[in-house]
Amino acid sequence: MRAPTRTPGIYWSACYVNTVFGRLAGYEDVNDADRLCRDPPMRWVVGDPAIAGSAASTSQMRRFETEWLTRPENLIALADLPGRWIDKVHMRRPPRIIVLDMDSSESPTYGEQEGSAYNGHFGCTCYHPLFVFNQLGDVERCALRSGNVHSANGWSAVLEPAVSRYRTVKRRYFRGDLAFANLEIYEFLEAEGYGYAIRLPTNHVLQGKIGHLLKRLVGRPPHEVRLYYASFSCIQGPSYTWSHVLSWRNHQGDHCWARAARARSCSGKRSTE
Repeated sequence: MRAPTRTPGIYWSACYVNTVFGRLAGYEDVNDADRLCRDPPMRWVVGDPAIAGSAASTSQMRRFETEWLTRPENLIALADLPGRWIDKVHMRRPPRIIVLDMDSSESPTYGEQEGSAYNGHFGCTCYHPLFVFNQLGDVERCALRSGNVHSANGWSAVLEPAVSRYRTVKRRYFRGDLAFANLEIYEFLEAEGYGYAIRLPTNHVLQGKIGHLLKRLVGRPPHEVRLYYASFSCIQGPSYTWSHVLSWRNHQGDHCWARAARARSCSGKRSTE
């Protein structure tokens, strides 16, 4: 990240350390910076010259977070930072398998903060950030979004950079919830060679096929976990590709989601179980 030319880079580095460790300590904003700047552990974490004096004050932290971090070049650097940290770990211990998990969350806001909006699903005024995690729970990449956008809005800008860093890993998988069940994500993952598990939207055709598996068994529930599988296809003939499915969806509407999944399962490339 770039520091302003009139301000020493070491000053902004200290502000950055102050911001990170302040968040880790549970302080979500800069209102407590004046007290934290005199806190001995925080001064030692920040390092010179805070050890002999004090860490960043409230006014300094506010200027750092609202004026400097929000510059376009710094926002790009911040978005890349989690991946760069993870890559340093993988240089020492290359992963044999990678599982990327994409999900959105809510970050409640108070007052009239820029970009915040009411979200009917979460029932609050918030931001609606998008995250990509790996199987160890590390954040690979994230993006802050307005509170009223769809859960999958802007998925490519978050997912594609994370996917591009693992092209040399042989076993690669992706998982997502219902919000990411769209053909663009399917095609992108298949082009990158990813296996994936994404929940399908509820539909009457699929429910009718697996209805017998959803009924509760007679008697007391078993102590062990029992798994039941079903494999089915109601489309006969040659296998369909996504180009056929896209054309089919344009003519028959959204209700053909289940048909698309079953058509794909005919070729053995996707399972609807």
